[in-house]
Amino acid sequence: MLERIKLFDFDGVLGSPLEEALFQLPESDKDVAFIEKATELLGLRGEYERKHSLRYMCMQGIMHRMGDNISQGPMFGEATGNYMILTARSDYYAIKRMFEFLDCYDLRPMRVFTLGNTPKAEVIRTLLGFYPEHRFDFWDDLQKHLDGANALGNDRVRTFKVDNDMQAMYEKALGYYQDQILGYFE
Repeated sequence: MLERIKLFDFDGVLGSPLEEALFQLPESDKDVAFIEKATELLGLRGEYERKHSLRYMCMQGIMHRMGDNISQGPMFGEATGNYMILTARSDYYAIKRMFEFLDCYDLRPMRVFTLGNTPKAEVIRTLLGFYPEHRFDFWDDLQKHLDGANALGNDRVRTFKVDNDMQAMYEKALGYYQDQILGYFE
């Protein structure tokens, strides 16, 4: 029997879906002023970033400065035994906050992959080669990542969809952005 390694997405899986909702917020007329103030305060350079990504980078930096720790997500209790994290988080403050979360709860994954726009399925394909005596159970809240893993067509990979009530999270994220994050500069 093959030994199992669990693979978790971070936002909306191990960490709160609020983090995913903040990333997905639609742009607002207050974003430009927020980005300008936050990049100056945080020392971020964003001339090559899309506005949406730069806003998220700034949000993460301000939440870090506020001492806002990431809350536990729906699969937090499954972070035991052999497990790894595959996350799109790739900027400094987003990664810093994730590691603060891991430290706060004394979580020690085998590996943490911060992927940016790299497809998660490509990392899973690589892991299949590195760990030929293991099977992988992969949890994600976005179907496109699960579809990518399923498209590998490998019976050593099982996928599991994490369903979150994102409508409630979007409302909470919008309020948090407007009141707390934008309010940081008032």
